[in-house]
Amino acid sequence: MKISIITPSYNQGEYIEKTIQSIINQGYDDVEYIVMDGGSNDETVDILKKYDQHITYWQSEKDAGQTDAINRGFEKCTGDIVTWLCSDDYYEDGVLKEVAETFKNNPDVNLVCGNRRTYGNGIEDTLYKGLINKDTIEETMFYGGYDQPPSFFRKEVWDRIFPLTTSLRVYMDCEMWLRYLMIYGTGKTHHIPKLYAHGLFHVTSKSMNEAVACRKVLNTLYHSIGVELGLEGAIIENMSKLDRVPYEGKWEVIQDMDKERYANYLNQKFGPQFLDSSYIYRDVSAYFMSLGGKEAAVKYAKDAIKKNPLKLINYRTLLYCLRQ
Repeated sequence: MKISIITPSYNQGEYIEKTIQSIINQGYDDVEYIVMDGGSNDETVDILKKYDQHITYWQSEKDAGQTDAINRGFEKCTGDIVTWLCSDDYYEDGVLKEVAETFKNNPDVNLVCGNRRTYGNGIEDTLYKGLINKDTIEETMFYGGYDQPPSFFRKEVWDRIFPLTTSLRVYMDCEMWLRYLMIYGTGKTHHIPKLYAHGLFHVTSKSMNEAVACRKVLNTLYHSIGVELGLEGAIIENMSKLDRVPYEGKWEVIQDMDKERYANYLNQKFGPQFLDSSYIYRDVSAYFMSLGGKEAAVKYAKDAIKKNPLKLINYRTLLYCLRQ
């Protein structure tokens, strides 16, 4: 089975060679590798030229950002299995062969996920499970999830859920997962409890710099789905008041969604924000503290104070981070 892998890139010359090597040295021959670079002015192009014979297609020209690059790359994909791998991440050895065999031996499976390790920039090594399904679609949407770097889809699934919404700079993978759930449900997925991918946190990565923006995208996506499901009243009014981003995406809902259950989870998940607009900054600060990213934790705790200087817990959060 042919596996198509897209790498979106921009000025990641410090990292992209490791990404490329982790793909071309897999020992799996049926790979279509596509690199969509946004016109880098560092050493990226020289590295791409160095590996030209191993890359099916690459280009280096201005685009509208990472999401646009992934969409453009997908237009060139001809594989049976598709994914993207960012230019500062890399695969474990032997992953592609195991993924192909899993799809081949399980013809009803749409999605195969391994696990991912995050590391770097003072972050403690952390292992993430690549797929978490709950008892219902609605609970999975709020408290389950999938991790993009160690995950692979059948191409016909991407044909249905693509393109990604280009206005989203971050969490486009979350949007894709929500689309998948509302079309296919939690079935036809397969988790392999092995380390498949490594994700690097560094000073220029979106994971470090746009964590709050990610939360605003979540506000947007879950509000938009609520509107699509026809929710009304206080819950939609509250969601409408949250910090959000522009969003023009449309949802295809095939599965039988329980609107009341979805509304209850909205209240549970987003209720703290309804009461306190600084909550997401404090929450992000706690997230980075849990990973050992103390500098990032301090930064977001300070942002929480700026957002709501009258909230005592914001000062307590900052003091806790500083003490650590």
